[in-house]
Amino acid sequence: MTKSIIETINSKIKELQKNLILLKKVSQEVNKENIKEDMLKYWGIERGIQNKWIEENYYS
Repeated sequence: MTKSIIETINSKIKELQKNLILLKKVSQEVNKENIKEDMLKYWGIERGIQNKWIEENYYS
């Protein structure tokens, strides 16, 4: 292989590595947001169930 082909391949490899790092970072952020959203939904539902139980058992 000529030197320019090797340089092109190495350049593309570096570009792909940067893209991979970016994708990993974005996917972690998306996962964090999904987890936060799921937790908020869960705790909202859980609180609603607890509040309903309290109302039924203590205020009835």
